[in-house]
Amino acid sequence: MRATGREFVGGIVTYGASSETAVSSGTSTGTVTSLAYLVGSATSTHYAKVLSIDVSWAGGAGGNPCLLKVRYISALNGTEGGTANTAVGSYLPDTAGADAQIRMVSGANAPTRASGNWDMAIISVANPGSYHFDYIATFDAKAPIIRPSVLEGWEVSLTNDGTTAPTTAASFVTVIKWAQVK
Repeated sequence: MRATGREFVGGIVTYGASSETAVSSGTSTGTVTSLAYLVGSATSTHYAKVLSIDVSWAGGAGGNPCLLKVRYISALNGTEGGTANTAVGSYLPDTAGADAQIRMVSGANAPTRASGNWDMAIISVANPGSYHFDYIATFDAKAPIIRPSVLEGWEVSLTNDGTTAPTTAASFVTVIKWAQVK
């Protein structure tokens, strides 16, 4: 019998999805731009534990530092819109088993954000770069999770933290990896 990976970790299947989001020039101080979020629904049947989030950017110029934030979301506002990004299993045949109610969305309307941030980093859009949020070390502890049958999730956003807006738009790529657990 060929091993699928599930035999080694007790039925956990890992998935990832990615998106590209442009952050326009002229983004004023305090403006929050949602890069992407991983969200479940009232009909999802699995837990999802966020394993890692990677954000990279290029093409921007000018402006002050910005904050990359990872924040809990408790609801979606009105028509969500945006693009649902396809989940791909780390073991390709598992892709078909992804809970369709747990999805990564980019370019959507702003969700209802909880106060406070789970994680945060300061970046400069004027310089190409990347940042890695790693939650694998806390996998057995309280890593960011999405509960089954609950409309909730985790958002990755960018906030202009200074007084000067970027003079050239920057492109951001966000990759979220998660484990789906029955």
